[in-house]
Amino acid sequence: MIEVTFDTGFAEVRFWAKGEGISGHRSGPKTWPKPVTPGPIDWCHLDALVLNCSAGSVFEVGLDYTEKHGWKAWEEGGEALMCALFEHVDGHQAAIGLRDYEWAEEHMNLTVQDAAKLPAKAWAKYKANSSAEREFEISLALTNSPADDMEALSPWLYVDKILKF
Repeated sequence: MIEVTFDTGFAEVRFWAKGEGISGHRSGPKTWPKPVTPGPIDWCHLDALVLNCSAGSVFEVGLDYTEKHGWKAWEEGGEALMCALFEHVDGHQAAIGLRDYEWAEEHMNLTVQDAAKLPAKAWAKYKANSSAEREFEISLALTNSPADDMEALSPWLYVDKILKF
């Protein structure tokens, strides 16, 4: 198993990969204190798992998290994005983003064998169509400025913007 863990202000986070015929390592962290998009994001982080996959290998990539006290979480998705959104009772907001399994299939020469459907946590099982190194990114963002609604601060915009397209 290859994994990276984060102890954030909003959740305990684990991003992992496992399977036969793969090896790999963490590539990061790459901290982005002030992303280029407008808005009041106070902390943003980019990390990745780099997997060396042999042709025909079958492997899984997933995201697990446990919300911290006072935070609630839910999953949403959009064009090429799987996102876990977090909101604190006082209005602080956060997000975790991954490229969705369809994006990974199209851009990494993979075949999706199974995948979680919203509103489940991000998870997918892939078959590698060729031997190659593949990088699966994760991004996290946190606001320290409370807001009345998620769209006012939109931390999901930040996690989406810093992931590779």
